[in-house]
Amino acid sequence: VTEIFNFCQDDMLTEDLMILDTHGEVFIWIGQCVEPKEKQKAFEIGQKYIEHAMSIEDLSPYVPLYKVSEGNEPCFFKTYFSWDNTKSVIHGNSFQKKLSLLFGLRSEVIWVKLAALHGCIAELLLQNELHKANV
Repeated sequence: VTEIFNFCQDDMLTEDLMILDTHGEVFIWIGQCVEPKEKQKAFEIGQKYIEHAMSIEDLSPYVPLYKVSEGNEPCFFKTYFSWDNTKSVIHGNSFQKKLSLLFGLRSEVIWVKLAALHGCIAELLLQNELHKANV
């Protein structure tokens, strides 16, 4: 586990599990492209984190643990961030999401399904403007 200071929405990579400890609640956020074995162990990882934090940070053993899936973040989770809903609807791996944000989400963006990558469908972003430039 690596601690990230000033944790924000952009730190949540679709290939990762992230833990948000608010001292009143603990959330384990699960990205869409997380390995299936890791997804199955997510709650166990969260419980181990709480046990560890109890000894170091005096965290209550009764703190609630919430499992949150990427794209289905509840409002009580989003309140800890300056949440941008447009970022949470982009599909694909982290690189593809960054490309989408860089080029913008417009109607001329076409998503083409490619293949399974680590249990997640990889998608290729094709943009009409880029296609026209190469013709």
